[in-house]
Amino acid sequence: MSQPLQGQSSAFQSNKIQNMVDLFCPYHKFLVFNLVQRNLKLKYKKSVLGFLWSFISPATTALVYYVVFKHVMKVSIPNYLTFILMGILPWNFLLTCLGAGLDSLVTNHNLLNKIPLPIHALPLAECLSAIINFTFSLPVILVVALLLHVPITWGYLLIPFFLFLLFLQSFSYALLLGVGFVYFKDLRHAVSVTIQLLFYFTPILYKVEMVPESFRGFVYLNPLSMIFSSMNQIASEGIIPSPIQFLHATFATVVVFTIAYFTFKKHQYKVIESL
Repeated sequence: MSQPLQGQSSAFQSNKIQNMVDLFCPYHKFLVFNLVQRNLKLKYKKSVLGFLWSFISPATTALVYYVVFKHVMKVSIPNYLTFILMGILPWNFLLTCLGAGLDSLVTNHNLLNKIPLPIHALPLAECLSAIINFTFSLPVILVVALLLHVPITWGYLLIPFFLFLLFLQSFSYALLLGVGFVYFKDLRHAVSVTIQLLFYFTPILYKVEMVPESFRGFVYLNPLSMIFSSMNQIASEGIIPSPIQFLHATFATVVVFTIAYFTFKKHQYKVIESL
């Protein structure tokens, strides 16, 4: 009896993994590509500067924070401009995913009623559009690092890994918000307040070590904390993150993605009926 049970268990696990992979629409690549293309065209329609706006806005915000925290509040973090840029630009990517993901299903309900479209393709396309915009701003961080003589170490090769974790978390949140907004229209206002709080609970403007130990636990509970902390550490000082930082960031991402997956699987058919 043990062999058949083991075979069934193995098949169940394999099927579950396949279902998780299906969230990324491997069999609808052309459809997702067209959605991304549509999003990018609509975003920069009749825009003179086009993709440059994806950098100008967060870069301006970063410069304001740099002046306030470095020259007014005298924050003692080496290469603080690089530190800030490596925090604000990915944060802006996350915000774009959350905002677009929240509206993705409700805004496109007519499209869902016309063609057999997997609903998770919509928040996925929004996140892919956002990551394309964000990619254009990454070389600027490297240029600033070179100008400030920041040590360019092998650690820079690890930044894509943490950005991948950030993408997975961003997609997970976009999926949850897209589903939730179908049922709760007040979610938009709740998300707006939560994002403001989350910004200051995420080590973007400061190092984790600067937080008093009695409050540091709240920062560690934030699934995004070690992703941003690790990227800032690499970008501003060239220091490779510790194994604990890797484990924390990876584990938190797995937990967030798993929650999003099971929540989506539970409600995906109800969402189509409710739209």
